[in-house]
Amino acid sequence: MKRLLKTRFVTAALGLPIMAAAVYWGGAPLFVLLWAISLVAQSEFWAMLGEKAIRGERLAAAGLSAAVVAAGVAGREDLFPPVVAAFVIVALGVQVWRRPAYTVLDAFVTMAGALYLGYLVAYLGLLRSVGVWPLAATIAATWATDTSAYFAGRWFGRRKLCPDLSPGKTVAGAAGGLLGGLAIGGLMAFYLIGAGPAGAVGFGLFVSLGGQMGDLVESSVKRFAGVKDAGRILPGHGGVLDRFDSLLLSAPVAYYFLRLLAAVGR
Repeated sequence: MKRLLKTRFVTAALGLPIMAAAVYWGGAPLFVLLWAISLVAQSEFWAMLGEKAIRGERLAAAGLSAAVVAAGVAGREDLFPPVVAAFVIVALGVQVWRRPAYTVLDAFVTMAGALYLGYLVAYLGLLRSVGVWPLAATIAATWATDTSAYFAGRWFGRRKLCPDLSPGKTVAGAAGGLLGGLAIGGLMAFYLIGAGPAGAVGFGLFVSLGGQMGDLVESSVKRFAGVKDAGRILPGHGGVLDRFDSLLLSAPVAYYFLRLLAAVGR
């Protein structure tokens, strides 16, 4: 256990400065990082589903992720619908062109995987277009949730949360994660984003819940594919998808919650 924790710490210590620099600078550096995360996560996703003889159209998915992540980093949420519509047309068109080797199931999984690992990643860019702190607070709250859940589950975990999806997750771990995300997210939202007390609590709460749901979504994919980890590129953490799965849902939750706060003036 100590060796695993040390490995996780070293990997995080090496990766955090890169993440922090991209978040701070935004623009092209953030686009490159987010697109790289999307592409590697998609590669892991296709590899997992390859165990079930499901093949994704990787080039089309990579194109969607590039376009939608670029729109997100530029703060152009208005471009999301036409980009996604164009991708759906291409994915279905490729299915017709390459039949029967590329089936309709492959086409729908291509769409699902690309939206999951491209469209949702783009919300990290949208958050940065709002400002440095909204994105930093979302990442910090999400990873605080992951860390708190891990230790609370190790120390107090008895009752399983979703044994059919992830046997290692416990109710105590989920509660601990919620408290960790609420504390970090709430404090950052209050002091750095300018949310009121109620808005800050809501931010920490919903971001933490979104992150935990994102973790369970990826667990369901791994359970379906029959694998333990999405990959091995990050020692101590597994694959890129294993590390960023929580952010895939917490980022859009954070973005729309902050928009709601702005709309109601809180």
